[in-house]
Amino acid sequence: VLFNLIPQVQLRPLWTTVLAFTLIGFRLWLDFTGRKMPPRWTVWMVQIAVAMAIWQHFHSFFGDEAGGAFLTMLTCLKTFELNRKRDFFLTCILCVLVLMSYLLLDQGLMITAFLLFDLVAIIGFLYALEEGRFSWATSKKFLRPSLALALKSLPLVVLMFVLFPRFNTGFGHNAN
Repeated sequence: VLFNLIPQVQLRPLWTTVLAFTLIGFRLWLDFTGRKMPPRWTVWMVQIAVAMAIWQHFHSFFGDEAGGAFLTMLTCLKTFELNRKRDFFLTCILCVLVLMSYLLLDQGLMITAFLLFDLVAIIGFLYALEEGRFSWATSKKFLRPSLALALKSLPLVVLMFVLFPRFNTGFGHNAN
């Protein structure tokens, strides 16, 4: 999730970026110090506060900016509920959705390259999650099949790019 937040620095408002990195930093601090997770009601209260802040800033929950910021914040808060394999899987899916929300704001070459690299990392983590163990020493073992999967899907992506029409629908532009 932390790596997934890097594009947020230039694409989202400053307060959402600071809050997202603070939440993930606090979660990492809890892990490294061995402290207990905050009670569930505290996470719910922070979720309500985040929803109110998103509404206050964007005056909506819909649209590419408000929806993406809200999804990013809720993904950061989901890290406080990681207990079972299912929670990790859902967090990976949320990370992919956050990546797609970045594409609604910017489709430049640098962001696309970053998103492809991040997607390969997320798929590698899903391979490690399915095997049930992960260490940085064996990370190549999980990144190799995810990279192969991405390379195998490349011809399909090129075919879809050529065959499907691209036109501006104005998605999210009239959300306010």
